Amino acid sequence: MRLCCWLVAALLAPGLGLADSASAYLHLLQQRAWSLGLERDEGWLALGHYRTAYGGFVSDADDPAFFLAPSGKHDPKAELLASLEAFFRLGDSDGHPQCRFPARYHWLKIRLGFDRSRLAERDCPAFRQWRDKLEAHAVSLIFPSAYMNSPSSMFGHTFLRLDRANQNDDNVLLAYTINYAAEALDENELFYAYHGLFGGYPGVVTVQPFYDKVKEYRDWENRDIWEYRLNLAPEEVAQLVRHVWEIMPIRFDYFFIDENCSYRLLSLLDVARPGLRLRRQFPYRSIPVDTVRAVVAAGLVNGTNYRPSAATTLETHVRQLTRAQRHLARQLATGKIVPDSPALAGLTSGARAAVLETAYEFARYRALDEKLPRESTAKTAYELLRARSRIEASLPLEPPRRPAVRDDEGHKPKRAGLGLGF
Repeated sequence: MRLCCWLVAALLAPGLGLADSASAYLHLLQQRAWSLGLERDEGWLALGHYRTAYGGFVSDADDPAFFLAPSGKHDPKAELLASLEAFFRLGDSDGHPQCRFPARYHWLKIRLGFDRSRLAERDCPAFRQWRDKLEAHAVSLIFPSAYMNSPSSMFGHTFLRLDRANQNDDNVLLAYTINYAAEALDENELFYAYHGLFGGYPGVVTVQPFYDKVKEYRDWENRDIWEYRLNLAPEEVAQLVRHVWEIMPIRFDYFFIDENCSYRLLSLLDVARPGLRLRRQFPYRSIPVDTVRAVVAAGLVNGTNYRPSAATTLETHVRQLTRAQRHLARQLATGKIVPDSPALAGLTSGARAAVLETAYEFARYRALDEKLPRESTAKTAYELLRARSRIEASLPLEPPRRPAVRDDEGHKPKRAGLGLGF
């Protein structure tokens, strides 16, 4: 088989317009790849999103643009051969295969030891500018907890955050995230359920600022967020970023039960560190909290951080107010009294600060929960913030405590029990 593939490459090379020296070097690289068995290497299979099926291989990618060989979806050997051939093509634009598939090119360059004097390395300004903008130095796995008001989010969600070298608590919201989700346009709930279960929606990879995701999950959906700092080395992070560039324009059919957000993120981690085989642990279903457990069990987590939701923060603050202070906060939030009301005059500066901040938190929570128009809430929110800014006292309320047990430390999805009592 290897000899046949080598001969086919030899026959095709003249039609590619390659010089004799380039053609000879291409044949040498292809022969070296076959001798090393790279077509079955964990790194190559991860890059192509291949999994075993019916005695062979099939890629999870459902977009023909992802493959350089006509049979690439089912044939990692042909795809490897075609990739090596494509890297020799003439041209120097961002559309060159070296620029379109930088993770493939980098992996093969390392494994085969490309001689740059015999295989020219192309300049890829579009990829380089995008990569430099991300400033990725480390990666964190982000797990917004379950949101019971939405069937598509009732098992939680996961995405990745690209952390910068100089990142801290003050600028972490400016980091970028990698998110995979269904591009769902149907408003009809029946169609939404059908397409979600049977792959009717395209799954797309997006890169967004972390503050957008925090606003979406913590503020709008009131979901607590767990952050897991991963111990990927800088070179592993760089390879993950290269592969994100490769799959951003590619369609993957989205399946709510198995090929969902968490499943696709595991495939990215498999690319970053070949040999983890995280994706293979979920052949039938990939519940987000289970995938978090798999990442923890693989020894990838260096530490965790808890980010409480707006609702959790509001509830914690409300419990620390007296009954009279809670009543004042509700009246302020609903506009029944104003911040300059005599009802607040008898409070200490610390108590006024607590009431005003809680009132603002409740007004914001109510506006999002009840989908109130901005015109009806903006003035109240502004007056509350302005009144609070006049008080120099720091907030006397304690923030929410970190839960003693993380979501991934709870019981598994399947659990049976027998109890007696009342």
